[in-house]
Amino acid sequence: MFDKGSIRVEVTNTYPYTLVWLKGLFGGTVSVKCNSYDNKRTTYRYTSSGSTAFKLCNLILPFVKEKHKQVLLVVQLADTKANSELRKTLALELSKLKNIDYV
Repeated sequence: MFDKGSIRVEVTNTYPYTLVWLKGLFGGTVSVKCNSYDNKRTTYRYTSSGSTAFKLCNLILPFVKEKHKQVLLVVQLADTKANSELRKTLALELSKLKNIDYV
């Protein structure tokens, strides 16, 4: 099975109340990240890891748009056997999607 301890979910927003709501539902932490690109608004980061992050991924999958493929791969990884070729393929695909260049 997939090591759920290696999952980490981060959500960044300029509105901290939504992130505090997520923390209340799933656990995790909320912290000040940094000033946003326009240096006028502070951004906040919600972070969750391990089984808490896995539970979150399962619940949000039907609603995620931008990161849908990444969340789907995490859910699929949980159902694959360790050291299988499918798991290696899914993990590699997830790793490639980790950083996206929007420019």
